[in-house]
Amino acid sequence: LGVFGAYGKPNFAPGVGKVDLNTLNTGVTVKELRIPKPVEKTELDIWHFSMQYSDNDAQHIHDVSVAFAQGADIITGTEGGPGSGNLTEALRTQAKTHGYWFHIPSKRQTDCWIAVKKTLSPNKPKVGYRKVLTSAKSIGDPHPYSSRGIVWVKFDSPKIGKVAVASVHLLTKGRYKGQSQKDNPKCPIDHYT
Repeated sequence: LGVFGAYGKPNFAPGVGKVDLNTLNTGVTVKELRIPKPVEKTELDIWHFSMQYSDNDAQHIHDVSVAFAQGADIITGTEGGPGSGNLTEALRTQAKTHGYWFHIPSKRQTDCWIAVKKTLSPNKPKVGYRKVLTSAKSIGDPHPYSSRGIVWVKFDSPKIGKVAVASVHLLTKGRYKGQSQKDNPKCPIDHYT
């Protein structure tokens, strides 16, 4: 166990170094003093950007440029759907410029999107979308919301293993309990919380 000190107890142990074990309580061993090897940790920067669909084209380009320039590993966001002007195209352009895989469901079925840095996922992620709520317009509802659902990506990262990320844009306080019965009796959504 090393060089012995006074009273026959070691004062040096491999992996521990020079220690005063002469004052240890009965039953304490050198093995219990060993410091375990640190576990390697990986940190991911995951950011969410809630964009503004009604901004003008120049503001969209500016905001998206700033968002992607931050360099997060994974970025999720909203407002990329129908009615957002050039926002979806600005997102695609900046994702490509900054080295991201980009996913927004085809035909702008919803307004959520996800971007994954190519250094985190060298291969294109598997992507998908599951619709949960149809758009207001499709059911004759006068409220301005697009279809809602879960946008997801999954990939294998050599850095951290299997990763899955989902994004959803919830409707919040868009309608109060009972309001749908007054302004659109056919709407299946009574209220949002």
